[in-house]
Amino acid sequence: MRPDRPVDHRPGQAVPVRTGRRPGHGRWYSPANAPRPDGTIELHVRAVPAGTVSHALVYEVRPGELLHVGPPTDTGLRLLAAGVPTDRIHLPDRVSSM
Repeated sequence: MRPDRPVDHRPGQAVPVRTGRRPGHGRWYSPANAPRPDGTIELHVRAVPAGTVSHALVYEVRPGELLHVGPPTDTGLRLLAAGVPTDRIHLPDRVSSM
């Protein structure tokens, strides 16, 4: 995706994504790339049988179509390097929802 404004995301964050093809429905996706100079964001989306948004993104949305992307939010998930003591892991009390 190429957002019209920069989306300053970090590892472990997710962005809410909506498409006009499914008004009132949205889904959280974690960017699959580090922030890029051109501002593009890569999402890996797998269509699931009952997935309203994922089905639309995989099978219906076309290049150039408008998607609504909200600000990034921490998911509470982190990847740690080997050897990091587990007493240094901080888990948030809750994760905000869309």
